[in-house]
Amino acid sequence: MRKNLIAIIFFITIVCSLTIYFSFFQKENNLPPEKPNTPSGSKSINVRQNSTYTSSSHDPDNDSIRYGWDWDGDNNVDEWTKTYLPNETLVTAIHQWRINGTFNIKLKAQDVHGAESPWSNNLTVTVHFIPSHPNIPKLSGPTHLVVGEVGIFYASTTTLDDPPFCFYYMWDDRTYNKTDYVNSGETISASHAWNTPGNYTVVCEAENKYYYRSSEATLQVVISEK
Repeated sequence: MRKNLIAIIFFITIVCSLTIYFSFFQKENNLPPEKPNTPSGSKSINVRQNSTYTSSSHDPDNDSIRYGWDWDGDNNVDEWTKTYLPNETLVTAIHQWRINGTFNIKLKAQDVHGAESPWSNNLTVTVHFIPSHPNIPKLSGPTHLVVGEVGIFYASTTTLDDPPFCFYYMWDDRTYNKTDYVNSGETISASHAWNTPGNYTVVCEAENKYYYRSSEATLQVVISEK
């Protein structure tokens, strides 16, 4: 029984030693992946528009590979693929830019042993800025006034591009006010008094510095005699 136990322990020791040796030998003689192909994908897109890019690489040892993408051309990996892919498998990445400009994108490959390829050639991508319309304003104020009474009305809105914008208040009596420019989320007020009793629809629109206007916000106001 004792001899059998010693033999089993000896066998396990030999197997573990060989496993460690061959793993070390394999890592020492590991070859890195080859330079990936130049990324393929859109060369001209808009800010906040998703775009798909693909590439692949060959590993001489047939190791699995993951890929690191450099989206801004600073020679640093901004995003690694989440898993290692089989050798020569086409990798796909989706990216969007939040600012406009020209970007040189590239990628490198890394095998399961940590060996890395050179960077691929650059793909130059031009990202264009297209302003978005401000969101419909949030409009509030009094809904009942008397003739000559000044009412104060408040408006605010937001936009994806976050430029300053102004508000147009149309008072439904052939007059209007244009406010100063404010930033996204800020509230600005305007005041008005009507000279004739009746039912009026106050209309408010936001306009950014690119002259893009929002949809209308409305508020019904009843003007009574004094």
